[in-house]
Amino acid sequence: MPVRISLKQKMLPRRASILFSPAIWALSVLVAFSANAAQLNLPNAPLFITTSAKPNVMLMLDNSGSMTNVIPEAPYNPNFIYLDDPNTFFPIENVCAASNLIPTTAGIIDLWIQRSNNQVTIRVDNNLRIWGTRTNATRVCFDPNASYDNVRLVADATTTLSNGQQYRVPDNYIGSSYSGNYLNWYFNDRSVFLVNWNNEETRKPIGGGQLVNRRLDVAKSASVTLAQTLDPRIRMGLSTYASSGDGGRLLETVKDITAPYRTTLTNSINAIAADSSTPLAETLSDIGRYFASGHTL
Repeated sequence: MPVRISLKQKMLPRRASILFSPAIWALSVLVAFSANAAQLNLPNAPLFITTSAKPNVMLMLDNSGSMTNVIPEAPYNPNFIYLDDPNTFFPIENVCAASNLIPTTAGIIDLWIQRSNNQVTIRVDNNLRIWGTRTNATRVCFDPNASYDNVRLVADATTTLSNGQQYRVPDNYIGSSYSGNYLNWYFNDRSVFLVNWNNEETRKPIGGGQLVNRRLDVAKSASVTLAQTLDPRIRMGLSTYASSGDGGRLLETVKDITAPYRTTLTNSINAIAADSSTPLAETLSDIGRYFASGHTL
């Protein structure tokens, strides 16, 4: 007698086959792949780091006017109180007379050098004074424990007073803050009453034909060292702020580091003057456009 099979019973094996066959297929592929695949070696560093393309670097050197300011460094010793000069023939007095003391509220403190005799004077607001600790109406000194703002210690310009006297004076740059002790050292050089600098110096001589360093001098020195020692696998260019204060200025395009180019970079760095404002955002934008499209600053 024939056996009857319901539709439900008849379809069950087919449904099971449809559900499980993809898993069986995937397992088969995995087993086959595993059997034939070679060992996979993954790099330890990201691929974009191990590329053979040379890195491009743009050195941007700050040439704003404030880079004219000097840097307190040796032979200045902050642990010594500079209130007397060892060359003076007066008894040593380790105090600044109250009548000589320059107040920290002074609006302007500038180095002025009289050109006729190289005598160093201090412009305090609208008055010219000479450094000295002993009581005298024309002599001034600084509180060694105080800080003074808006001080300019580089006389890189010239002016003529109404009486015909010529002075070397600071040019148009923003001053900096210095301790009174540093200022006493800066102006107290040879004698309590006369501080004579020679050879048309624009800032304090420290012996051996050397002058105190400006911020720009230190930045240049570090940049020249970089240019002379940079790995030749790196390409470098040079830029500054534009003298007009409008964005950046491209001095050297990004190039391969070669011996002649090191010399070119060094000469360009040494020729930079502190003659700009500080348009940092515009300059960084210009450098970005240079890298993106070759736009020249």
